[in-house]
Amino acid sequence: MRLWTRRAETLPQLHARGFLPEEATTSLAEAGEGADLIILCSPVGAMLELVTALGEARALAPGAIVTDVGSVKARVVAELTPAVSALGGLFIGSHPMAGSENAGIAHARPNLFHGAACLLTPLASTPGEPLERLEAFWRALGMRVSRISPEDHDQALARVSHLPHAAAAALTLAALGPRPEDGALCGNGLRDSTRIAKGGATMWTEILLENREALMPPLRNLHSILGDLLVFLENRDQERLAEFLQEARELREQLDRPK
Repeated sequence: MRLWTRRAETLPQLHARGFLPEEATTSLAEAGEGADLIILCSPVGAMLELVTALGEARALAPGAIVTDVGSVKARVVAELTPAVSALGGLFIGSHPMAGSENAGIAHARPNLFHGAACLLTPLASTPGEPLERLEAFWRALGMRVSRISPEDHDQALARVSHLPHAAAAALTLAALGPRPEDGALCGNGLRDSTRIAKGGATMWTEILLENREALMPPLRNLHSILGDLLVFLENRDQERLAEFLQEARELREQLDRPK
């Protein structure tokens, strides 16, 4: 296994975590040479450039599987499938759902993937044997693997990942924007419901814009739901308010049931 990083200052951190000097490099050609599996862990907008660079360096082995960890799939699959194929490899999209609001090697942990979901986004033309090998790789890391089309992935993730981040950012601004000093008074409720708003602004700007078409309908639905809540409060409608809160409670409890 070899790890590529674009910044030389990251190498000492990798060595401190047990990577041997020959296992971590700033040379994309060295990292990719002879590999039968390459995982792109970069912003979506940089992935095609990385594949192009691998091709220029002749670092992609014939038949190599190239996958990624991106949060948006339609564009990635559309761009990288032909690009990797032209270099003699095979691209299959992956999305391990195991990140957090923290970034960088300092926040790496050995159990990151254990028990988490991993979504693979093959095409109808994707060969079965390489797809099964990629599934086996993610399962070996302890993940629950399922298959979904790139388009269905982006629709689903707009609701269950991208919408929560946008809502957490909006909630943070609504709660603390008028009086930031009131943060000293908050309990775990605000911290828990806004934790993911600490995610990197650059990365999340790209994700939200990249998946904007799928994200806007659930955002409009959220806007409508908040409007309903405002009406319930304005009308002192205890019955509708209780139904609103109970339905939300029941849906949320489903997330804690064993999978």
